[in-house]
Amino acid sequence: NQYLVDKLLTAGYTQSLIDECVFYKGSVIFIVYVDDGIFLGPTDSELTQSVKTLQQMGLDIEDQGHPSDYVGVNIKHFKNGSYEFTQQALIEAILDDVGLAS
Repeated sequence: NQYLVDKLLTAGYTQSLIDECVFYKGSVIFIVYVDDGIFLGPTDSELTQSVKTLQQMGLDIEDQGHPSDYVGVNIKHFKNGSYEFTQQALIEAILDDVGLAS
């Protein structure tokens, strides 16, 4: 959606050259998938400010708290600041398709 891209660029985000659905601004990353988006960043205050800025620009964005699952991807955040992304449902479907499901 070019409208969203234009708003993000106006807000100072840079669109990834690798994946057009990923945007960066400082230490905040915004990932778009169809009509869903997710902010990732080191502090809650940075994420809250990012949401508020885009809301003030007229974007209809809701803060739904910390995600544990996003479009079928399970997300774990560890104390050391790292993240782990897994797709258990996809893994199980593949194992079932090839006859390796338990």
